[in-house]
Amino acid sequence: DLANCGVVNFNNAAFSTNFGTVTVGETFDVGAGGYSRMTASGPGADPDAGNMTHFYTADAKANYGAANETNYADNSMKIKYNSNVYSGFSVAVGFTPHMGEDGANTTQQDVAANTLSGNNWDNGFTDVLHVLGRYTMDMDGVGLTAAVGQITGNAGQIGGRNYNDLDELVYSVHVSFAGFAADYRKNEADNSGREAATNAGNNEGTSMCGEYRMANLGLGVCQVETGFTDANNRSNSSTIRTYAAEYSLGGGANLAVVYFTDEHEANSVTNTDVDGVLTKLSIGF
Repeated sequence: DLANCGVVNFNNAAFSTNFGTVTVGETFDVGAGGYSRMTASGPGADPDAGNMTHFYTADAKANYGAANETNYADNSMKIKYNSNVYSGFSVAVGFTPHMGEDGANTTQQDVAANTLSGNNWDNGFTDVLHVLGRYTMDMDGVGLTAAVGQITGNAGQIGGRNYNDLDELVYSVHVSFAGFAADYRKNEADNSGREAATNAGNNEGTSMCGEYRMANLGLGVCQVETGFTDANNRSNSSTIRTYAAEYSLGGGANLAVVYFTDEHEANSVTNTDVDGVLTKLSIGF
């Protein structure tokens, strides 16, 4: 489950047909493969991989907003459909009955614990529906992929307090030419999962990345910004930047160096201000 392996355990089955692929089980939602996410695929795989967070502890007292869309990289039980590509167009639909059903040994206890997190209905949305459309084209060596999706789901009530249902817009654009590539991605959840009687909302995240690859060398830069307005109508934000270089040593081995900065600001007060350098050796089989 998510707590044991860090991402997902992929206990699922996929069925391919003439009209697309249907997947059932514990797997990524459709947005993981539908939106451009160079924050994870670029040299060094940071900031999405979170390698840099092993070297410091960022402030967790305030909510700074989400860098990725709801249900991303989540191993809750779901069913999803990915269509074939027709003239560059494709669609994907994912349905998650309960985000708390993540395959843990104590599933029901886990559902209860994940329903309400820090007075936010973050991980317990039910009947989560994710509909995504994507278009890909190539003209004179210039590649373009654009995707847009809508995520909806139900929250509920605890102790007489009502929480806003999930309603999130996500979109991304990816452009490539020769060894260059760049992307832009945005997720806007606003007040989804927040207590309805408060001012909390404006939950959003934006990422912009660029990279250049030539032979065994890859160079990349990323910036991830998040924002959130708390229940007291105070603005919080975070900004992460990474500058990375990666070299393929051959045989599935890669060596990466990443310079990173991380700033968290809540109500005009800087709670995290870190910069550092990390190196990573990855070996694939």
